[in-house]
Amino acid sequence: MTHRRARVLVRCFGLSVAALVTALSAACGSTRADRELVQRSWHGYRARFVAADGRVMRPEHDDDSVSEAQAYTLLRAVWMNDQPTFDRVWEWSRRHLARNGREAPSLWAWHWVNHEGGRVADWNVATDADSDAALALIMASERWPAPTVTGLPPYATAARATLGDLMAHAVVTDDEGTTLLLPGTWADERAKGKGVVLNPSYLSPAAYRAFAAFSGDGRWARLADDSYVVLEALCRGDAAPVPTPDWIRWHGKARWEPEGADAKSSWDAIRIPWRVATDFMWFRTPQAHRFLTSCVDPVIDQARRTGRGLTVERSLDGHPVGAEDHPLANAMYAIGASSPADRDRLLGLVRGRVTDAPGGLFFGEPDRYYVNSLAYLPFLVRSGGYSGPRAR
Repeated sequence: MTHRRARVLVRCFGLSVAALVTALSAACGSTRADRELVQRSWHGYRARFVAADGRVMRPEHDDDSVSEAQAYTLLRAVWMNDQPTFDRVWEWSRRHLARNGREAPSLWAWHWVNHEGGRVADWNVATDADSDAALALIMASERWPAPTVTGLPPYATAARATLGDLMAHAVVTDDEGTTLLLPGTWADERAKGKGVVLNPSYLSPAAYRAFAAFSGDGRWARLADDSYVVLEALCRGDAAPVPTPDWIRWHGKARWEPEGADAKSSWDAIRIPWRVATDFMWFRTPQAHRFLTSCVDPVIDQARRTGRGLTVERSLDGHPVGAEDHPLANAMYAIGASSPADRDRLLGLVRGRVTDAPGGLFFGEPDRYYVNSLAYLPFLVRSGGYSGPRAR
């Protein structure tokens, strides 16, 4: 490998030269086509889903808004270096979702509905959104000197407030000493003998490592490491990895069960390969590498052997429930694929489902907010734009 090629790979993945021996980073492939796809999909996303006032809409749900959508858009705006959009989305979120006068006031109400003049329909929090928003604010504080909108606080100040409320109200330690992120402040039911309700796809170890570096609070690093206690407990079958449920009830690493009578692995759990692969790309953690090779690669291998793409929805015994060859499933697993050939095959399938609409590109149907919020990510990785906060 030439020194010039090594420098290109380092720039694309933010890794050390030694890390380049791994297959995940072996073919960064920062191509003009990928960069153009990412840019055009951002134009389409911004025009279709982001209102002029900064509210991110879900057309398939009566144009409602959720904290998750606001946070995904903040992250994307940072990566696209679009500060005006970032500030509009952040200002709307602070104005309409802030839980002033409630427990954990720096966290956001998760659901806002677009009727009766617009209002919060549920004041509970969804901590994946608050974690993603805090990560976006940290990166914004490094990229831009100050907000462009009058009245907004410094990005770093807001990030610290969010992290403080997350740690105080949504991080707990179970009876075995494992640190857990609650999906909401309601989810700790140990006092009722019901354990802790968890959403495994909320676990974002890369974000927690960034929070530890930003805040100096080592409890975030513990949460990052202990996230793998949960994730590995869920994916280990007798002989092969098993689908991770969207929701679980956790009593300990050997004592957990799926939550809900119709439990399956679907639209929540599909984010796990992305979350874990980010920890590998940004921090080179052995836990992430182990999870990707033992719990993600076998799923990709099975799809390759059948000659098909991946499905978002699976029953907990591994059978596909929804349509196979889904662009979101292919995109999320492509990020975590160890084999460059597998990754490129999956991304080829994603490209095959792109809709070229006036003003931008969409993944699948232009009204599918969730798919279009995430399916661009592996192309951003391959184009070299998927960076995390600076090391401190």
